[in-house]
Amino acid sequence: LATMVGYEDTLKQLEDYKIPKHKIEHIHLWKKLIPRIQFLESFAKECKIKNLDGNMANKDIVNKEEGLAFLDNDTELYKLLIESFLFDNNFQIETMENLVQQANPENPKSMVAAAKCIHYIKGAARQLCANPLAQEAEKLERILNGKETGDIIAKKNKIKTLYIQTKETLENILQEL
Repeated sequence: LATMVGYEDTLKQLEDYKIPKHKIEHIHLWKKLIPRIQFLESFAKECKIKNLDGNMANKDIVNKEEGLAFLDNDTELYKLLIESFLFDNNFQIETMENLVQQANPENPKSMVAAAKCIHYIKGAARQLCANPLAQEAEKLERILNGKETGDIIAKKNKIKTLYIQTKETLENILQEL
């Protein structure tokens, strides 16, 4: 019943187990609710790491506790890494956008330059435990290096969104530290 699989079979099984008819009738209500429940389950999976307003929670963008633990709780080093991410030219979104926009498979140097920039962002995101950004950056890096196929511009746009969220979260974390 919980999975709503085999509705008719479930009714038959309940009758076989001598479940009173009035209790079985409640199951008919479930049949009407099944499409709504399936929608809600699907929606919940889609929004697993999001708040109700559609924005990821700060902890889902950057896991500060995990990042500090990775550095043996050295807050000064964590601050330094955050400042590097926020202010170092290697990690600026404009640089990434320009390099990825110019990336052209017919010009291998442009692909390498874009992949190198994405690699820096991926590495910094991993160090800070900004896992969603690191994961998306890795996907784009694999595309730029020819290991996978995919829509470079769509990935760039997704990384840009995650980068902005990560930057805002890191600025907040820096204030807290």
